[in-house]
Amino acid sequence: MKTIRIVIIHGSLRPKNDTSMASALVADELRKDADLDVHVINPGEYGLVFPGELGGEGMDHLRVKSARRTRSCRRLRNTTAASPA
Repeated sequence: MKTIRIVIIHGSLRPKNDTSMASALVADELRKDADLDVHVINPGEYGLVFPGELGGEGMDHLRVKSARRTRSCRRLRNTTAASPA
C-alpha cells in the first residue's frame, strides 16, 4: 500500500491552546497507522515574522526543511514511478 503523508499545521501561537492539544491527539492516533506519515508543524517554533516585517531567523530553517521534504517526495515519486504496478 502507498504511504499517505499528512501534515498538521497549528493555527495559534498561544502556549497550551486548544488547537495544539487537539492536533497532538489527532497526530498520536494517526501515527498508529503504519501507512500514514504524519508531520506536525508549529509556526511558533520557527521564529517567523508577520508579512512586511524584516528578520525571522526561522525562515531559513523552514526553507531548508521544506526543500528536504520536496526532494524526499521527488525521490519517492521517481522510485514508485519506475517500479511496476
